[in-house]
Amino acid sequence: MYRNPYNPYSPPSPSEGSALCTLPTEISEQIYRSLPYGDLTRLARVNRALYTSVQSPLYRHAKVTSYERLTLFIRTLNAVACFDKSGEGAVSKHVVTLHLTIDPNASESESPSHNRPTAVMLSRMIGALGRYCPSVSITLHISNGSCNAQPLTSFELETFPRVSTLILAVGFPSISSGSSTSGPPARPSFHQVIPGRRAALESWGRMGSGCNPNAKFWSGIFNGSSFPDLREVEILHDSGSPASQWAKHVEFGEDDLKGLGKVTRLVVNSAPELNDSVLMGALTRAECLKRLELRNIVGLSYEALSMLLPHALPNLTHFTLHIPFRHRSARQAKDQLETYQPLAPTGEANPLPVHLCPLLRAYGRNLQYLEVQAPYLCRDLFLHESEKSKLNEEGVKIDLGGRGGSLCYSRSGVPFHIDRIALEQTVKQVRKQNGERAFKEAVQLNLREELSKNKTKDISSAGAVSSAEYQEEQKKLKRARTIKEQGWQRTVRFREGMCRDGESWEEIGILARLEEENVKWTCINDAIKTMGVYMNGIGSELEVYPDPPHSGRAPGRPFMAGHDYNDDYAGDEDEEAEDGNDAHDDLI
Repeated sequence: MYRNPYNPYSPPSPSEGSALCTLPTEISEQIYRSLPYGDLTRLARVNRALYTSVQSPLYRHAKVTSYERLTLFIRTLNAVACFDKSGEGAVSKHVVTLHLTIDPNASESESPSHNRPTAVMLSRMIGALGRYCPSVSITLHISNGSCNAQPLTSFELETFPRVSTLILAVGFPSISSGSSTSGPPARPSFHQVIPGRRAALESWGRMGSGCNPNAKFWSGIFNGSSFPDLREVEILHDSGSPASQWAKHVEFGEDDLKGLGKVTRLVVNSAPELNDSVLMGALTRAECLKRLELRNIVGLSYEALSMLLPHALPNLTHFTLHIPFRHRSARQAKDQLETYQPLAPTGEANPLPVHLCPLLRAYGRNLQYLEVQAPYLCRDLFLHESEKSKLNEEGVKIDLGGRGGSLCYSRSGVPFHIDRIALEQTVKQVRKQNGERAFKEAVQLNLREELSKNKTKDISSAGAVSSAEYQEEQKKLKRARTIKEQGWQRTVRFREGMCRDGESWEEIGILARLEEENVKWTCINDAIKTMGVYMNGIGSELEVYPDPPHSGRAPGRPFMAGHDYNDDYAGDEDEEAEDGNDAHDDLI
C-alpha cells in the first residue's frame, strides 16, 4: 500500500481502498491482521466498503485498559447502535471478546470519582455493554487492587453479566507509575458506595483485614448471582502480604458458593484468604472444574490436601500444586513418615501418616498435565505398595542416598549406586502381573454388564469372551492414542529433598524411565541442583537447571492483545499486551 513518505500516517487514496475491497476475503483478512489498529481505523474512514470490511478485525476482540476508556467505548457502541421500532433491543458492534483492565488505585484523572471505580459503576457499565453486545464474553481484570477495598468489597451487591473470566490481582495496592503522588496510597474509603449500602460494607470492614480467611471474600465471587456467567477465576495475590498464622474457621451458607458449580478453571496464588476450612467448604461444589492451580498457599495443610486430591484429581485434566518453601505442614509430614511404626506399643495398628505422593500417583493417572512443587517428594510418586514389597523380597537395595537424595560415598570415596538392572526387571515383572490381573478383572466386569443387559443370552461362549477382551483392548489403544495426541506431561520439583532420609535421587530417574509410554516426566531437585527429562525409557540429566520463576504477584495467563478504540495516535497503537505466563510454567 502506498504511503506518503512525508506523512506516514496518511490514509490510502479512495482508489487504493476500492482495490483492497475487491480482494478475496481470505487475502484481505490476512492483510488486516498485519496492520496496526490505528491503520484499520483510518481505513474505515476511506469509504463505506472499507468501513464494512474492517469491522471484524476492529471490533471482534477488544481490549480496554481503564475505566475512562470504558466509558468512551460504551459511548461509541451507543452512537452506532440500531434499535427496533419500540426503542428497545439495541444491536451494536459485533464484539466477541472484551478484555477489560481496571486499576482501582490508578491516578489518571484529577477527579476522585474516577480514581477508584466502585462495583456499582462497573456493574452499570458492563450491563450496558451486555445489552449492546448480547453475545460478548468479558474478561474483567482488577489490577493493583486491595482485598478490603472497592470494588471487591461490594461484588456481592451487584451483578456483572457476560463476565466469563475474572482476574483479581490483589494485595497491597500501589500508586501507578503515571501518578505524581508520592508516599503510600490513601486508605480506601467505604463511603464511595451509595449511602443505602454503606452499613453492610462497613460492618464487613470491621471484621478485620481483607487478607484474613472470610466468607465474604469468596461468596462475593461465587454466589452465582453477582457473576452469573463466570467460568474462569484467577486470584493472584501479592506474595508479600502476611498470612494469618492462626487459621480462622470459615463457614458457608447453602447459597454462598453455588456459582462455583459452573467454574471450569480456578487459579489461586499466595492468597491468605484460602485455608483448610475454605477448601473443605468448597470441595464438593465444583462439579465442572477441570483446571485447578494452587500456588504458594500458606494456610493449606497436608491434611486438607490429602482430602482434596482423592476428590478432585479424578475429575481434573490439569492440576498444579506449589507448596511454599519450608512449609510447616510439609516438615511435620516428613517427621511423621520417618518415625512411623506400623504397630503401637499396645499392639494396635497405627494410622498411616499423611503422605501426598501415593495420592498423586493413584488419583492423578488420568491428568493431562500435572505440576507439583513441594519441599519433599519421593519414589511413592512411581511405586505401588506391591512393587515396593517385591523389591524388599528380592533384596534390591534402594536406600543408598545421601542428603537431599545425592550420592552417598563409602569411606574410601566409592559412590554407592543402585542395582539398575535388578530394579528395572523387578518393577517390570510386577507391573506385568498386575496388568494381566487388571485385564482379566475388566473382562469379567464387561461380561457381567453384558449379562445384565441380555439375561437370556449365553455370555459364557468364546465369542462373548473375545468381544469383552476386544473392548478392553480398544480402551487401552484409545488411552495410548489420547496420551500421544495431547502430549501428557508430569513436572515434579523437589524443593528441599526427599520425603525420607536415605532415599536416592538416582532411583527417581530410573523409575521415571519406566512410566507410561509417551508421558513426559520432568524431575527437578533443588537440593542437589539436578534436573532430568524422561520419556519412553529415554532420559537426560543436567547439573544446571533454570532458576525458579521470579517471586511476587503471579502474572495471569496471556490474553489476545486487543484494541482500545479511543486511541487516535500512533503512540497508543503500539501499546503492548500485558506480560503473562501460561497456567503451567515451562520449567525446562
